[in-house]
Amino acid sequence: VEGSVVRDGIKIPPESGIDVITCIAFKSNQIVQADVSGCLNVWDLKARASQNMHTGRGWIKKMRFSPGKGNLKLLILYSDGVDIVDLKNGQYERIAELKCPKDMVKITDIDWAAPDAPVLATEDGCLRIMDIKLSLSSSPLPDYTYQEPVCCTSLLPPSVQSQLQVLMSIPASKDVGYSTRFTVQDGIPLDQLKAVNEQVALLDMEALRSCKLGTAELSLVTAILLRDLPNIDFWTVALYYLQIGALQAQERKENHEEQKDKMQRLDSVPVSDFKRINKYPSVQPLDTCWDFLCDPYSYQKLQLERVNLYEWRRGDYKHTQRVVERLILLGEMDRAVQLLLETDLDNPNYYTDGIKACLVATIQSTGAAQSTIKLVATNLIANGNIWEGVQLLCLIGKGLDGCRYLSSYGLWEPAVWLAKSILPPAENLEVLKKWVDHLSNIGEKDLAVLVLISLCQFEKALELLISYGQEVKAGLLLIALQDFKIPVENNIL
Repeated sequence: VEGSVVRDGIKIPPESGIDVITCIAFKSNQIVQADVSGCLNVWDLKARASQNMHTGRGWIKKMRFSPGKGNLKLLILYSDGVDIVDLKNGQYERIAELKCPKDMVKITDIDWAAPDAPVLATEDGCLRIMDIKLSLSSSPLPDYTYQEPVCCTSLLPPSVQSQLQVLMSIPASKDVGYSTRFTVQDGIPLDQLKAVNEQVALLDMEALRSCKLGTAELSLVTAILLRDLPNIDFWTVALYYLQIGALQAQERKENHEEQKDKMQRLDSVPVSDFKRINKYPSVQPLDTCWDFLCDPYSYQKLQLERVNLYEWRRGDYKHTQRVVERLILLGEMDRAVQLLLETDLDNPNYYTDGIKACLVATIQSTGAAQSTIKLVATNLIANGNIWEGVQLLCLIGKGLDGCRYLSSYGLWEPAVWLAKSILPPAENLEVLKKWVDHLSNIGEKDLAVLVLISLCQFEKALELLISYGQEVKAGLLLIALQDFKIPVENNIL
């Protein structure tokens, strides 16, 4: 076989004295055929010769050659046991045999774990790894079972686990409460019902009764109980931004025009002067481990804390320059100028740093100055000095252009970092939406959904989940949106 083309090879003619063939094994230049009467026909392709060998054991059900170059040990499965034979040098040498049920319970399948370790599957549900003489074996799997039942819903079939997750995530009525036993009417297959109820009995169902935030919190607690890490991540982020989305929806409803004017004023503020404010201090923010998925206020605060730490621990000149770069990008101009002026007189970069300090300190917002600086920044970026050009763009409030340049060069994470750190909401949304498209194109589907949720773009997140075939998660998210009274288009599903 070459690619998709099958060519004629060596043809093996029917051999006299051979009955109906039951199985074939092939290794190196040896092709072994077995029949219903227990006879082996061994073809040597190199010598173009064959010979018949009778095992005297009856119907041969399966054969497997031992792994390893030049190793022609053959494991043979019969109706009443197994043999290990060596076909090296064209000879039939029996190494070991095992008969059932005299020596062991009935064997159902065979294979090799290593060149000297055959594996036997027996009808009592055990896998036994034998030695080459078939005299010693590992202990059967039941010997290692736990005395106490183990809680692991991942052992359930995926469809059953998904159904169980839905049942636990939907708020229960006050009259009925949360059931600790499920039935076929709940959508659990009859053959899996016992296993499901055994697993549920091991879960702390009381944790579900303490949930006050509806489907989202129930889904998070359910994911924790089921040890479902992807869903833990999803619902942790979703629960936070659902609370934020609910507060935003309430604000828009109460004072729509005032909020609109406020956003317009914020969008007109120069990037270098824009500072985040914590609009919703009543909601516990996400942990810093979520990084890009944190809210803008927490993210900017984290970046400022980090750059302060870097400044405190700075050592050589190169480290100081990295700190200055971050300070300029974050709009901390006064501190950046101070560090630039601390350059030693004997440093060859003293003049450059002095000029840069003057530029940062005396930056003008006039049209002519902005045009000049933007031209210089564009030329720097075109010549490969990307970060130097982006710093200049940030000095004149063109952080969005800086993000666009970074993303065009494939520097998506720095672009997102800059957008989350300094850009106004509308511009930040533009950059992160493009990042979502990029994540979708490279297969980072789960992260793309989380980014949309962090932008409170719940409808887009629902559409993305449905397009990825995650209808169950999309349905639970839709119910959660209804719980928080966040409006969603009727035709979203």
